[in-house]
Amino acid sequence: MKNIKVVVSDLDGTLLFNGEYSSEKQNQYLRNLQKNGIMLIISTGRSWKEAIKIAKDLEIDKYLNYIVCENGSYVSKVTEFKPEMVEVMNPEVVKDVYLTLTDHKFSIYLKKYTEQYVYYTNEFGMERKFYKRTNKLIDINKHKDFENISYVFSQFPFENEANSIFKKFDNKYKDDLTLIWDANDNKTRMHYLISSKNSNKGSKTLELLDKLGYKNEETIFFGDSGNDIPALEKFKFSVVMGNATEQVKKAAKYKTNHCLEDGVMNFLKSWNI
Repeated sequence: MKNIKVVVSDLDGTLLFNGEYSSEKQNQYLRNLQKNGIMLIISTGRSWKEAIKIAKDLEIDKYLNYIVCENGSYVSKVTEFKPEMVEVMNPEVVKDVYLTLTDHKFSIYLKKYTEQYVYYTNEFGMERKFYKRTNKLIDINKHKDFENISYVFSQFPFENEANSIFKKFDNKYKDDLTLIWDANDNKTRMHYLISSKNSNKGSKTLELLDKLGYKNEETIFFGDSGNDIPALEKFKFSVVMGNATEQVKKAAKYKTNHCLEDGVMNFLKSWNI
């Protein structure tokens, strides 16, 4: 008999598709769950500021009031930006990754958890914008440009030669870093995310749940992309969306239908949640 007390969900590709909600019907279902005592937590790659409107739409601020941000780099209350359980990368490692990718003429984006709407980037990344974020050109001579980095991000078409470069990073820093891949909602472009070893949705969400007094077996996790794999593997009850790639589907214990078909709500209903 399953005793689910918490639902944890990714946003993009899980509750949202190309920035739009799957449906208001599903949103209301999740609000009602919380009214009935089953809590909801968002675990996302977005920054706090990019996710709080959605969290408030779902009324998370009225209940547990927590969100896991930037792929597990930190957690914060929905109602106040007050980062807890913060993980940042070693500045020297960040600089090494930056120099290597720049030397190969690849774009690179550094995300500081202290700056919500900003990416630090090289000359190859200045023209491309993500969400509402502003790009700032990295000054190689300023050590502070490489400090407080929650993750490093670089995007490519699928089957790009950059794969071999990131495999080298993975081998070189396997004891210090988490390296995962992700993809856009349409699965036309992939990107690599590099963060500190304990900075991933699985480890950070479980750490938060432990703090709040909940157990793994009382939780169900929903996700769709490469940055959800650590959580899909760690959670006893993990569910992958129908729009996920085959590699991501292999990491989950259960499957549901497409994000646009209200996959989260339909799975929960099938379990009488």
